[in-house]
Amino acid sequence: MNELREGDLVGLCTNLVAINPGDNLRICIDKAAAIVSVSKAQFTRLMRAHSDFNGEVVQALARTVTDLHTRLFEVATLDVKARLAGRLLALASPPTHLAHRPIQVAHAVLAAEIGASREAVSRHLADLQKERLIKNGSRIIEILDRTGLEAIYLDAAGHRPFGPAGKI
Repeated sequence: MNELREGDLVGLCTNLVAINPGDNLRICIDKAAAIVSVSKAQFTRLMRAHSDFNGEVVQALARTVTDLHTRLFEVATLDVKARLAGRLLALASPPTHLAHRPIQVAHAVLAAEIGASREAVSRHLADLQKERLIKNGSRIIEILDRTGLEAIYLDAAGHRPFGPAGKI
């Protein structure tokens, strides 16, 4: 459910979901990542000594809260196809008139990110390809019609989405 990117503060995620020492932590990632653990005392010293680190932590927490609210909205109100369209849009390059970069992601990772089964994601990706909205290859998805995907997402959200589909 969490997408790790360079510079992410993974410790915030483990604190937010109340992972305790000795508990199992399952992280679904599709690319190499480093997980760093620091003691509470070290973390507190960093927060006090470095205002830039402190600011990054606060910004990361704010993004996480917004993303969690968006995820709650999407899971509670949108069907799998709309959630998938929103996630594909979030993973794609920013909206421009230029070509979109291909999205490299496994169906199982997409399923975990939108709270659906891999089979449902595969079925809806096939439907989106038949509708000529995407080109679906082996672990590579190319958006062919961004406006069409946006319409699926916005129609399901009543044209009032909680927020942009983002990483969680």
